[in-house]
Amino acid sequence: MECVGSGSPAVVLEAGFGADTLSWRDVQPEVGRGTRTCAYDRAGTGNSVAPPGLRDARDEIADLR
Repeated sequence: MECVGSGSPAVVLEAGFGADTLSWRDVQPEVGRGTRTCAYDRAGTGNSVAPPGLRDARDEIADLR
């Protein structure tokens, strides 16, 4: 997870289609001027290790927390 800026509410950026945090490299600094902005790699993408087995939305939420 990579965060910039400060303030509330925090904005969480999650890339789709197998992309990673680098997808947000142009957007994140701009959004971070107004509030805390964090980009992260979901499990199995970018720098995150893929866990074994099937995963569902509950698993993704637990990872983000």
